[in-house]
Amino acid sequence: MVTRRRAWASVVAAALALALASCSDDVADEPATAPTTPSNTAGYHAEVPLGDRTYDIYVPPTRVPGEPTAALVAFHGMPGSPDTVRRDSGLDALADEEGFLVVYPRGVDQRWEPASGSKDLGYVEALIEDLVSSWDADPARIYVAGFSNGADMAIVATLALPDVVAGAAPVAPSGTGSVAAVIDELASPVPVVAFIGESDPRAEVGSDLLDAWRTGAGCDDVAGDSTDGVSTSTWTCDGEPFQVNVVAGRGHEWFGSPDEREPVWASEAMWEFFSELN
Repeated sequence: MVTRRRAWASVVAAALALALASCSDDVADEPATAPTTPSNTAGYHAEVPLGDRTYDIYVPPTRVPGEPTAALVAFHGMPGSPDTVRRDSGLDALADEEGFLVVYPRGVDQRWEPASGSKDLGYVEALIEDLVSSWDADPARIYVAGFSNGADMAIVATLALPDVVAGAAPVAPSGTGSVAAVIDELASPVPVVAFIGESDPRAEVGSDLLDAWRTGAGCDDVAGDSTDGVSTSTWTCDGEPFQVNVVAGRGHEWFGSPDEREPVWASEAMWEFFSELN
């Protein structure tokens, strides 16, 4: 009797092991697509196809499918990739705290072409449409940020797509491509929060770009504020805030991190700025 029970137990164990192995194989063969239900313990990251290109997205654990969620699109620098800006910005950790989608577009040849009518601009427009239709991004709360060449791309996307971009956060803009020409042509009042390193060798170029934008947008009523390590100037542009933060002693970089929030973590500061718009 004991022998028969042991034999039957062996058969059951073998069948269970085979079933588990089969399930594991099925999971391994599935494409990297988004789960249909949110996780209660951790967010998830996915690479998403979009035509002949892709973008990366980070979804926080609090995101509920079907509910409109704010989104921040972060453009990498040159050369760069979604991985570099994801690492340098620490935006995934902030998204876990604040509950917004983070999107990391991928430039061709690790760079962007910040110009009106460029293929990159068409890609960004298609990306935002996909965020709204596939990820429940709130069309009224889609913001763009970027570093260096990516900051220039964020500026162009904001000015060229005013109906879909609710605000911009350029970090260390550097004057690449046709960004200056786009500003001269399309400058308009839009919520902006910018970050420049005082010791950045491209600080003058970045400041000139922002000055041209403010002039074209008719900004006035400047207000200043200084804390240890950061000088902040804020203008009003037809009712929209335009803020520039100059970080003392810092160079060409994305400022701060989840572990270094003083004197400023650019990611946290930009999200606070965007959150106050609504």
